[in-house]
Amino acid sequence: MVRRSPLLALLLVAIHLLSLSVVWSIGLPFALHLVLKLAILLSLLWSLHSAGWLGASLQTFRLRLTPSRDNDAPDRIDIDYPSGRRISGSVVEGSIVLPHLVILRCRPDGARWWQASRNWLLLPDSVAPDDYRRLRIRLRWGRAAPV
Repeated sequence: MVRRSPLLALLLVAIHLLSLSVVWSIGLPFALHLVLKLAILLSLLWSLHSAGWLGASLQTFRLRLTPSRDNDAPDRIDIDYPSGRRISGSVVEGSIVLPHLVILRCRPDGARWWQASRNWLLLPDSVAPDDYRRLRIRLRWGRAAPV
């Protein structure tokens, strides 16, 4: 089960506050100051909504990573939301695996070639420690992982 990350919310707020302080400190006309500050605040609201802190639809979800039977095919991923919505697809190249950050990229089934892949940002506080470790190993080492 993937939960919303308090660390991600804190980082988002800190980055946006830093941006507001930079806009405040430079000498721009009042109208431009106002527009930039409004844009930064809207960006903060959108970022918190995307991270699951504003709105109930993305607060938690269940992620299941399944190895494909074909060695050349990418791993399968299923994401189940509490609302009953399900996204199934395949893990695509470009997923980033670091000790304290995982960016998981997947292409939903039925997506056209021009449609963008979906990305999920996972921090250690959003997943159980053992599940986070296994996910990192699976994404980094693929089929050679002893999971």
